[in-house]
Amino acid sequence: MTPTRKELAREALAAALTMRTSKGKNLVDPICIYDLAEELGLEVRFADAPSLEGMYSSSPRPAIILGSERPAGRRVYTCGHEVGHHHFRHGTRVDELRSDDAGTLPFDPEEFLAQSFAGFLLMPKLALCNAFSVREWKPSEATPQQIYIISNLFGVTYTGLINHMANSLGLLPATNADKLRGIKLGDIRADFIADPKRQLLVVDKFWKARAIDMEVGDLVLAPSNVVCEGHCLNHVAQTAKGEIFEASHPGHGRFADSASDWASFVRVSRRFYVGRSIYRHLEEVADE
Repeated sequence: MTPTRKELAREALAAALTMRTSKGKNLVDPICIYDLAEELGLEVRFADAPSLEGMYSSSPRPAIILGSERPAGRRVYTCGHEVGHHHFRHGTRVDELRSDDAGTLPFDPEEFLAQSFAGFLLMPKLALCNAFSVREWKPSEATPQQIYIISNLFGVTYTGLINHMANSLGLLPATNADKLRGIKLGDIRADFIADPKRQLLVVDKFWKARAIDMEVGDLVLAPSNVVCEGHCLNHVAQTAKGEIFEASHPGHGRFADSASDWASFVRVSRRFYVGRSIYRHLEEVADE
């Protein structure tokens, strides 16, 4: 007998929370899925494969391959999905990129299990509730800007966060979720920066535990008066909403604010990086 969606979701939730705790991760902080996958003995690689969303290979050794040109939040969720296939021993799986008008696929219990697992692993209910609470925001009444900031914190897409909050956790009423999905990302970014076509990460002083991961060319809006240590970011402008920096070179840096004692590490990779995930932030060596 095929398990129901509710039964599969419960199995996915239990497995995701157990995986977090078994690797010393609490249920409150965001995680880097690529780092966790490597801790699990999974080799994660980014590939120049435009038609590929993601792939899990069980042999000759466990590995995950992700399409390097997919949006950053999509890659994160896809990696969590492939970790799910690995955990549940589904064998080799290939998830190809599908067009928006490709239609709905038949229900596949293993795919549903892996996707549910990814959501619970990346965004436990306790973690999301905490992220909203410390900012004195209510999940059920979240604005587009608040959803955008929280999605940045957890490394997922704006829509992915909305769907998980509404469909899996019951934190967001369906009517509110529908309204939020109708807001264009460009309109949200326009509230923070002059050029809403640019990729933007919004960081506040509640950002903790996870490094701030960016790609060359991305912008980050950081709290006012912070300084950036290292050479991977350039300061672009000071605005009423904070300091704008641009990721300029692969490498490591650090935001710091001596007044509030807040700090966070920054990691920058090449745009559309191809190669193993553990090397994505290595600084480029100048030719002699």
